[in-house]
Amino acid sequence: MKKGILVLMMTTILLVLTGCDINGEVEYFDYTDIFEFSDIEVVDIFTNEIIEGISINRYLGSENIVLIPEEINGKSVIYVVSDFLKTDSLTYNDNVEVLVISKNVMSVGGGHFTGAPNLNAIIIDEDNEFLLSYRNGIYQKMDSGLNLLSIPLGDGTDYYLHEDTLKLDWSFNSFDIMNALYIPMGTRISEVGVAIYAGSFINIDTIFVYQVDYDYYVAFFTNYEHLPSSDLIITKIQIVDES
Repeated sequence: MKKGILVLMMTTILLVLTGCDINGEVEYFDYTDIFEFSDIEVVDIFTNEIIEGISINRYLGSENIVLIPEEINGKSVIYVVSDFLKTDSLTYNDNVEVLVISKNVMSVGGGHFTGAPNLNAIIIDEDNEFLLSYRNGIYQKMDSGLNLLSIPLGDGTDYYLHEDTLKLDWSFNSFDIMNALYIPMGTRISEVGVAIYAGSFINIDTIFVYQVDYDYYVAFFTNYEHLPSSDLIITKIQIVDES
């Protein structure tokens, strides 16, 4: 399959009622209430001091819950590299289940740790002005909306987007197959980043949308100008049963 081509299998893209209600009720485990930030110890991290602050480069420990601290040696932790949870160039840490990012972190590296097989949730301090966590995923705050940066590999292959999502970028980096992507009513994704699926391909089995948004997304996902230089296969787009 040539790069830059999106294959949308139109044989099943007719107006089909799915019988699935997605009004924010897609099941997921909410990790945000199981601990307090102050209860988590900072352990086993390798850092690099840069002009603006501290970059977190690698986690070397074996804890299940890992906290990115606000400061190290009096300097703000502002960046976390994409290989943070790798044990070597090819292998991810399989102990980490929850990653907690503190309020000073401004950005995270491409890939966003999603290859860690047992990572179930990425939680952002609610006072962070740059990043947001929603349903265990991580979003970048933009002026006009949100950019979905990462869905943890261990959280499963169904995901319900935040209603303010405008962009998908690195969103499905670790997945070969996504079972279902649920788009809230009125949400209008307007951009797909070049790294949405890491330069390879991903098969999204079903994108669930509301009837009012159906025509928009059929047009959007068949317009190659919106899409990055990789292969995206969408089996079907289905309409939510609002009854």
